[in-house]
Amino acid sequence: MAHFAQYFKGPMAVFSSYAVAINASAVGLFYYDKQQAIQHKWRVRESTLHITALLGGWVGGMFAMEAFKHKRAKQSFKNTYYVAVGGNIVLLTGFAYLFRKSPHLLPPFLKKYSSSQMIRSQPQTLAQRMEQQQQHLQRHDQFIEQKNIELHQQRKQQRRHHQQQQQQQTNVVDNTASSSFQVQDRPDNGKQRNNRRRNNNKNN
Repeated sequence: MAHFAQYFKGPMAVFSSYAVAINASAVGLFYYDKQQAIQHKWRVRESTLHITALLGGWVGGMFAMEAFKHKRAKQSFKNTYYVAVGGNIVLLTGFAYLFRKSPHLLPPFLKKYSSSQMIRSQPQTLAQRMEQQQQHLQRHDQFIEQKNIELHQQRKQQRRHHQQQQQQQTNVVDNTASSSFQVQDRPDNGKQRNNRRRNNNKNN
C-alpha cells in the first residue's frame, strides 16, 4: 500500500498534471480557432491542432470538436487527427514499456519511481519488517519469561510461608500436648493431704 501511494504521488502526479494541461490547451486552441473562423481572422494552423493530439490532448480536442461544432465536416483534418491520436497511443504504450522494463532510459526524475526500482526496494522493506517482527517477538518472549520468573518466585514465597505456618501450628500442638502430660504426671498434693488426715483420724 505504501509503494502504491509513493507511485501515485510520483509519476502519476506528473502525468495527471501534464494530461490536464495539454487537454485544456487543446480545448482552448479549438475554441480560439472557432472564434477566429467566425470573425474571418487569422486561424490556428491545423498542424498545431494535430500536434496537440499527438502529445496527448486528443481527449480535449475531440470534446472541443463536438462542443464547438468545429472541424467536424473536414474529413482530411479528421483523418490526420485520428492518425495523431493513434501515434499518441503508441507513444504512451512505448513509454509504459520503458517505465516497466527499461527504467535506465527514463528521465532522471522518473527513474526512482520505475517498477524495477520499486521492486528492488521491496526486499529491503520486507527485511526491515521481518526484523521489526523479530524484535517484537523477542521483546514479547522476554516479557513472558520475566513474568514466569516473577510467578515462580511468588509461588515459592507462598510455599515457604505455608510451610512456616504449618511448622508453627505443629509447634503449638506439641507444646500443648507436653503441657497436658506434665499436668497429668504432677502429684496431687491436695488429695494426699486429705488421705493423711483420714488415716490419722482413723488411728486416733
